[in-house]
Amino acid sequence: MQGVSKEHRRRGRRYAGVLVMAHVSTAGLAVTMLYLGGTLTLTGIPVQVRLLICALAAVVGIIVDARAILLSRCTVSPRRQTAKRLAQSSIGTRHWWMTPLLWGIDTGLILTTYRVSFGTWVVLLGALLAVAPPWIGFVYGASFGLTLLASMFLGGADTFGKPGSVWRAWGMRTVQFAGVAMLMTLTISIVGWNNAIV
Repeated sequence: MQGVSKEHRRRGRRYAGVLVMAHVSTAGLAVTMLYLGGTLTLTGIPVQVRLLICALAAVVGIIVDARAILLSRCTVSPRRQTAKRLAQSSIGTRHWWMTPLLWGIDTGLILTTYRVSFGTWVVLLGALLAVAPPWIGFVYGASFGLTLLASMFLGGADTFGKPGSVWRAWGMRTVQFAGVAMLMTLTISIVGWNNAIV
């Protein structure tokens, strides 16, 4: 983008890189731990019942996400996020990496902040019921990271999240549509994965 220095772009990409790595790592770990907890407590429930519960949650999720898309809103989630003022306070300091690290961990914990797709909750439920593979959290985290990086590279690091930015224009809606697609794909994948191991 014109008027933005190479150094500014480099900082923006470096910031996003730390955020994405923290998000993917935390989401993967959180979902894996939930999966392990589910295998210890809920695997006494017949696998067909657990699959049915997860499939019903996916159907509910598709309806919830479709409504959110039509109303241009987030899905069912806590109404909070990491304070954006942290980003401004750490730019140019020696500890610039602290804010994206904390932001990535916060979003990677999944339960603590805004969500734009109900697919998040289906991923958690599938892990808890031990019907989704334990690595699904890393896939979930990577899907967030790729969308974030794509929106930054397309819209420019200096405009990310600001009115008129690429993310504001299409990012949220794209993620929501991707969430609906993920819910459908996840349901089919879970059934296929479980049929392969049963």
